[in-house]
Amino acid sequence: MSASKPETDSTDAHACWHDNVAMLTALREAAAQALDLARETGTPCWVRRDGKMVNIGAPLPSTQTTTKSTA
Repeated sequence: MSASKPETDSTDAHACWHDNVAMLTALREAAAQALDLARETGTPCWVRRDGKMVNIGAPLPSTQTTTKSTA
């Protein structure tokens, strides 16, 4: 008994390609909306660039330490 590959119809391949294009378009739109929302609300929006996590949204609050003068 030999296993046979299911035959793929060219319309199935086209439908799969079309679904991938639609999915990538929706993902890009969602990412753009998330970035807009982060900038409007002053919250960070983190992405990975060149293997590093980078905040492309609102800047994080400063974490400067204050020192008391003893004078």
